[in-house]
Amino acid sequence: MHLNFYAKKYGDKAPWMRFVCFETEQAKEEGKENDASERREFAFFHAFERMIPLWWQEFFEKNLKIPLKDPNGFQDCYQFHAFIIKKNTWGMNQRRFMVLTNLWMFNVEGDFDSKSPYCIFKGMKWRMPIEAITNVEINQDDGMIHLTLKFDFLRNNMILVSNGFPKLPQDSCTRKLKFPDAVTTRTFLFHIIRIQHLHCCSVIAQSKKNVYPKLIVKDNTKKH
Repeated sequence: MHLNFYAKKYGDKAPWMRFVCFETEQAKEEGKENDASERREFAFFHAFERMIPLWWQEFFEKNLKIPLKDPNGFQDCYQFHAFIIKKNTWGMNQRRFMVLTNLWMFNVEGDFDSKSPYCIFKGMKWRMPIEAITNVEINQDDGMIHLTLKFDFLRNNMILVSNGFPKLPQDSCTRKLKFPDAVTTRTFLFHIIRIQHLHCCSVIAQSKKNVYPKLIVKDNTKKH
């Protein structure tokens, strides 16, 4: 089986990447058609699972102009994103991408183009430092999983100002997000906990004397 991937920026004339999955003669002789089918399926999904994150990384880093290093010398790059429903200050639901890097959580306005397979970047609404998150509360309602993230007001603005960004009002230090499925929620929360730990509780944080309490997660969906 041959999988050829074409890049639009190169004119779609030559394969950008070729993935080949060979069936062994022994498998053919033994009639292991199911094994061959499973190998083809594995090759297909493996190739896409490896390529899709790279595409999104390039898309967000380019449009958000994520620098290789922040002013303090910390290496920054894309980590994860989720297409979620966000409740704004007036209680209205908005479709957003929440993008996580080594430093920031971005609220990105974007949508999918109905006339093409590409995503449209409309703009970045706000950014907040992940290390300033102190509490996460998990709830479930209307078939959606709700995450409420609380940021330390003083630390949040201190980090924003030190990186050359304007301060945010205190009511911005609580962010409410709605996720459609448990897998996306779990992965998003995993990265939040991991990055907050890196900045506040790890050996790196101790060496920079930037030690703060670990993130507190309260799961209200568990049945006692």
